[in-house]
Amino acid sequence: MASSFVSRILEHADQLEQKSIQEKLDVLTMKLSEMEVEMHQLAESKYVHFHPNLLTADSLVQRVHDVQTEMSAIEDKVDTEVKGQLCTSVREYQSLNQELLEAKTVLAGLSYLAVIHEFLETSARSLEAKQYSQAAVALCKLQTFFQHPLTNQDEKIHILAAMRIELTAQFVRLECDLCNLWKDSIKWTLKTSPPETASNTDIMELSVSVTCPGDDHSQLEQLVEGLHVVNLLQGRMAAFAGWFQNDLVPFLTEHVNLQIVMTNVNQTRTLHISSQDGQSLSKPGNTRTKSNISEEKMYTFVFANLINILEQLHALFLHVGYGHQDGGHQDASRTSHGGPGAGTLMSLLGHSVSGWLLHLLKTTVLAKAVPSSAKDLEGFSQVIAATRLLQDQLLALGFIQADNLALMDYVQNVNFLFANKKSQATLEQAHTLMTSDLHEHVAVAEDKPSGEWPPLTPGGVKKGERMELAGDQKLSDNTLRMPRCRISENIQTLMTLAYDTLHEATESSPECATQMFYAVRSLFELFYHVVPTHHIQQFENFPQVAALHHNNCMFIAHHLLTLGHQFAPKLPLPDNKTYVDLIQKIRHSGVQVFVFQVNQQHDLLLQYLDGAEGFASVDKDMNFAVANKAVKQVLLQLSHLHKIWKPVLPVAVYKRAMGKLIGCVVEKVSYSITSLEDIAQEAAHRLTQLLAPLEQESGEFMTWPGEVASAELLRHVPGWVRLTELKFMLGANLSAISDRWAEGMGPLAVSFSPVEVKQLIRALFQNTDRRATILATIR
Repeated sequence: MASSFVSRILEHADQLEQKSIQEKLDVLTMKLSEMEVEMHQLAESKYVHFHPNLLTADSLVQRVHDVQTEMSAIEDKVDTEVKGQLCTSVREYQSLNQELLEAKTVLAGLSYLAVIHEFLETSARSLEAKQYSQAAVALCKLQTFFQHPLTNQDEKIHILAAMRIELTAQFVRLECDLCNLWKDSIKWTLKTSPPETASNTDIMELSVSVTCPGDDHSQLEQLVEGLHVVNLLQGRMAAFAGWFQNDLVPFLTEHVNLQIVMTNVNQTRTLHISSQDGQSLSKPGNTRTKSNISEEKMYTFVFANLINILEQLHALFLHVGYGHQDGGHQDASRTSHGGPGAGTLMSLLGHSVSGWLLHLLKTTVLAKAVPSSAKDLEGFSQVIAATRLLQDQLLALGFIQADNLALMDYVQNVNFLFANKKSQATLEQAHTLMTSDLHEHVAVAEDKPSGEWPPLTPGGVKKGERMELAGDQKLSDNTLRMPRCRISENIQTLMTLAYDTLHEATESSPECATQMFYAVRSLFELFYHVVPTHHIQQFENFPQVAALHHNNCMFIAHHLLTLGHQFAPKLPLPDNKTYVDLIQKIRHSGVQVFVFQVNQQHDLLLQYLDGAEGFASVDKDMNFAVANKAVKQVLLQLSHLHKIWKPVLPVAVYKRAMGKLIGCVVEKVSYSITSLEDIAQEAAHRLTQLLAPLEQESGEFMTWPGEVASAELLRHVPGWVRLTELKFMLGANLSAISDRWAEGMGPLAVSFSPVEVKQLIRALFQNTDRRATILATIR
């Protein structure tokens, strides 16, 4: 009886416990149904119809949390108490568990909507309170939350679509507020002088202003952090970096004396940067301040101004940090913007422009501080110290990273910098000389190349060997002597530049000496590429310039024969210390230009002679006048060449060139006259008159004082004997011609063929027995 009674009591208690859980579950289900309706009405009213329901929303969210707590308690009770009686109450447990799962599903949906609502409300409240970073964080978290959908068909749920639209709207509003606040808070301007022309203005003053309510920078920090969270900070700073790069840095590198002043008016602090020089140093013709400060010392002013400005900007607003809040909520795609994940505005500016700025400092400031002579290399230690100080200050400001050693790497390689600068300056000066006018000329002294020659053998020649050599045939005094001529003045300066550079190379370090040696080699390579191209029109139009170029090339080639040997003992190069491989190229350049000019004059002289119309019928006055004009034009042109070439060219070159030109005239005249079919006595007399000035002036063109004209003409003018024999035949009779022919053994037979002599006799003399007899003997 007792055991039966106890069993009945326990069974009754289990039934009561099950009934209690069932009743609680029914109550929660009813509450969830009511809240589901209310949540739908609230979301539709707030995010679809945009009605304000702040109190109702907060109450409903709290009720969702309470129901969630009760649901957790019931679930725990089912798992701990009811589930243990599964073997006796399977059907009851399954029923309770099914109802519990349905209630949990409804609760999950309500919780999903409640979380979205909380994020939206947090963002709205933070934005109203100007807590931009909190608003941005809430919206980014909500955006991440939306990436985990409630169901597979969230896009079909009207309320969720409305909440997504609300998220987008709040994002747009936040971005607009942040951009407008940045625009109103941070401004940079520049003041320019009145333009002298439509495209010529000079910057006079630059300014940067920052407006922050209150004494602290809390609002500015909130602004910067908000921009960073929504991935807009990089774009805002890019605009400032562009102004910094395009206006501010060029301004401080072009002006030495800068006035940097910070002003504070109400809640706005402004940095004013103005020049005390009045004008830009880079402006043509302005040497107001630059004349007092050498380019080598400009780096001290540029470095000081740069650090001063960066420090002022750092104190003004670039010290503000970003990315220090918990960033785990942010999606990687939103926070990855090409810059560092956390830092300051100064580090962000440095990330954008530090590479460009350091390169600019190296190429436009430090490059000018590199000494241009070897004796000034010791003073470069001051530049290294100033550069190290600049790098430390940039690192302390956060403008560059600790591993950025670009400036120090540049200045510490001083030998390389000096050699580069010296080589560049040498080539630039050489290029200027090569492209300047060539018509200014100077005389070349008859001496050997400049500089002292080293002995041909190490230690010199011993006395016994010297006595041996003394018995051999000696070299001429003219060996390695440049013939007397004239060269362009700038080419003489160019050769002096090459010698000076090599002299300085012998006093420099091995690395510098090597580079300077090859810089001189590049100088001569530049010569035979630049000069013929740059002056091609002058070479074609001006015979004297062509002759000067010929002499210039021979002058340079003459020095190149021994230039490498002169400096070889003092240069560190193991081999290839010579320039002789360039000689042929440079000589070819000079010869090619001069030969082209001579051929051009050759064609011009033949063109003048074509005007004589073959010297036919010169017994007529009109024909004689035409032929006489042609001969005078030829003599005038030859006289012009005589005046401009004789003082310039070496004697041998001049005589060879003039001999060729006179020879072409002689050949043309001889051929024209010997081709005539009929020459009257008067015509022969007038032809002799035409040849007389040609013979006389040609002798003057070819002789120097003390020389015999006929001998020089015979030596240098091809076919001159032919002209003298032609002149003889024009004035001789048949007997004299026969005697001069001398059965093919006389001087006439040397210059003319039997056919030509017969042709000329038939043209000069009438058909008589005497003429026939003479013609029969010529064969």
